[in-house]
Order: sequence, then C-alpha cells, then structure tokens
Amino acid sequence: MTENILTEERYIRDITTFANSSRGDTPFGITAKQSAICRFDDHIINRQSQFQYNRKLVRLELWFMFYCRNGRPMRVREIAEILGTKPEENDAIVIELSTHPTLGIPYYKLYKNPEYSGDPMGGKVPDEENYVERWISAFGAEAGLVQNLQKMSTYSECNSSCNQSTTSTEDS
Repeated sequence: MTENILTEERYIRDITTFANSSRGDTPFGITAKQSAICRFDDHIINRQSQFQYNRKLVRLELWFMFYCRNGRPMRVREIAEILGTKPEENDAIVIELSTHPTLGIPYYKLYKNPEYSGDPMGGKVPDEENYVERWISAFGAEAGLVQNLQKMSTYSECNSSCNQSTTSTEDS
C-alpha cells in the first residue's frame, strides 16, 4: 500500500483515468474540466469545474463556479443552498474566491484544509485505487460533484461534458 500522498505522476494517471481520455505531456500541469447544465427548481444553472494539481503546494485543487442563466456568477452561499451543503461547517476543506490561474477571472478554489487533522479520505489510498475519485467522494459535494440526498429532487444535472487540457499551476 502506498502513502496517501498525491504526486504529480499519480495525479496525471488518475485524472486521465477519471476523464477517460488520453493525456498530453507538457512541462506545466494537467487539468480535467467539466461543464454541466443543471436544473434547480425552475432555474437553469451552468456549473464549471476544473481539477488542477498544484505543483508548488503539492495538492489537488478543485476550481469551480456556478452561473445563472443570465451569466451572473453565483455566491458560495447560493451554491450551498442549491446543493444543500454547509461549507462553513466543514473543517476539512477550504473554499476561497480567487483569480483562476489560467482564465484570469474569479472562481472558487476548494482544497483540503492543511490544518485539519481528520482524514475524510478514509485512510491511505492504495496505488491501485483512483485518488481523484476518492477525493471527489470526500470533498466533491461542496461543488456539486456529489449529489446531496436532501436536494436530489430539486437539483439535477441535465447535460455535462468532460475534457482535459494542460495548464500551469505554478503561480497558485
């Protein structure tokens, strides 16, 4: 069993498997991004999410944003209300509004709180398991990647697409 440390090589392997596409080797990083059109009550919402491996901080980060149909970015409390989550009560994660490293626009960045002593990942992730999938199970609900049973009837994905591109995360 391998230590529960995410190396860049493991990230590339696991995100490639997760995105189900071939990877491109570059001197930068690798990103898997997803766009989803979601429905909440009578509203259509666009969810953008991107996983990035931050080489400088040696961690997986999830960059995400939800947009109203008119293009207005939603506030994190609006997103939490839609998803039925309470990120302010989840000590295992940090969510902060930051400038996206490649898009240059405000996005929410979610990552494991380095000061949190618990292990929401459920222990070490064996090398044969997909680290990214385990990470999504532990932290993805806050960004709409894991359906919350409380809101299952009012929040649903209608259409999504996954693809992969390369991007630098050196400045993050």
